[in-house]
Amino acid sequence: MKFCVQCGYKNEDEAAFCVSCGAAFDPPAPQNDPVPNANSDTRQPLNTAPMLSDNPALHIVKTIGSSTTFLLLAVLFTAYLAFSVISTFLQNPIIEKTTNDTYDIYLELKMANSELVVDLIEKYGADYDIYSSNDLDRFVEDALNRSRDVSVLSSILSFILPALVCIGLWLFFASSQNKQSPSVKTAGLTMIKAFAIVNLIFLIGIPALILILLLIGLAVSSFALGSAVPIIMFFIFLIVIGAVLILPILYFAKIIKSVNTIKRTVATGVPSEKVSTFVIAINYFLAVFSILGSSILLIWRGGVMALPGLCIGVFFIMTSICLSKYRESMLRLTNGK
Repeated sequence: MKFCVQCGYKNEDEAAFCVSCGAAFDPPAPQNDPVPNANSDTRQPLNTAPMLSDNPALHIVKTIGSSTTFLLLAVLFTAYLAFSVISTFLQNPIIEKTTNDTYDIYLELKMANSELVVDLIEKYGADYDIYSSNDLDRFVEDALNRSRDVSVLSSILSFILPALVCIGLWLFFASSQNKQSPSVKTAGLTMIKAFAIVNLIFLIGIPALILILLLIGLAVSSFALGSAVPIIMFFIFLIVIGAVLILPILYFAKIIKSVNTIKRTVATGVPSEKVSTFVIAINYFLAVFSILGSSILLIWRGGVMALPGLCIGVFFIMTSICLSKYRESMLRLTNGK
């Protein structure tokens, strides 16, 4: 039996074409062994041709990982990350202007003896001299500046995890492109898996902590009031939060499972088609949402601000195409057995 190098399907030894995809097999090499010349160098040159994996499952992984589609999705994600950074720096003047405008509004309210400024003085009077107009002005200005700095810093920190995915994609592509090795390094897949794990921790851990603190507070309130209404409200809130978070949690959990499937195939050479169709479907949904939202933003604002959404939308489509191709190829391989 022999395997098709295009789709991995198992064919008979005498087959000239693959019965699954129709690709032609290379003709067998002639068996005539030439008589070696005593003066000739019989040593074989090293690495004269790319070495593909003899394992059909691993060959499928390398073929998809080195494909034009995978290269395109890596380029798109890199462009998404680059445009996001550019958009953040473009937003800095907007944030600065908003901060200055807010401070000007405060000064106008102060001149008008607004109740808002009176409440501000009463609330923060312990730390600032309420009888000093300059001290209060300094407090408001410092608060606005801190808010601006936190906004910029949070935007920068938000690029760390996407950068991990970007590096992982390029590492996997480079390893799949290396035809001199029959194997594939999974360091890039591990980075993508780490991205999904961190998101899963945030989606579960932070809401769980908030709910625990809220439950403690409501339990105390319920005991003090002698009423079960706060507890009932807590469970209603719990149901709402669960309904909102269930899809993102499932999405990242399925990503982790799919990455583990591919890594296991690379490690063992045993074909497995168990990549999540849920992830594939959600990616298409996210693609439509991102492209439509970015198109509206492009019409409304124009410029670079809409490009990250367009890039990530097409990236989701390319990712689903690669996952679908992997799943279909593995199914053909297992059914061929």
